[in-house]
Parts: sequence; C-alpha cells; structure tokens
Amino acid sequence: MASSSDRDILPDSVMPVHYDISLYDLEGGGDFRYKGLVKIELQVKHPTNEIVLNAHRLEIHNVQLSTQGADCKQEDSLFNSDGAAHKM
Repeated sequence: MASSSDRDILPDSVMPVHYDISLYDLEGGGDFRYKGLVKIELQVKHPTNEIVLNAHRLEIHNVQLSTQGADCKQEDSLFNSDGAAHKM
C-alpha cells in the first residue's frame, strides 16, 4: 500500500460518492491501452472554485459538469492539466 508521501492528497472540499466506469477498445501487449467513460458522483463538502482529480498517466479528452440544485454555469467550468492532476 502506498504511503501518503508517495501520492498527492486531494483537497477535502469535494468527495467522490459513486463511480460508474465503462471501458472499451482494450489493447493488450506491451503498452496496455483502453478507452473509457467515467461518471463520478461527488458530494461538495465546502464551497470551492475547483475540482481536483488524480489522473496520472491518463489522457482526458472531454469533461462535462452537471449539477443538481446548485448554481453552476457551464462557461465557468475550465479544464486544466498539470500532468499529475486535472483541475476543473
């Protein structure tokens, strides 16, 4: 098991509640690759201006944000990658 010094600790303002993962186009061999879709249900614990996700060695092509009962404009959603984490 990795210690906390081996990985980034995510902010505690947003916590994942449920993951829905679909994988397809699996390619075996030396350089294992796949495509997929991940839907993450989040619980916002504290007001925040960003959502930070661990995404080491993942290529993320599209991000969508939807809310229930919250005031969030789609144009306010930005997708930035710093290599180790993706911030939205």
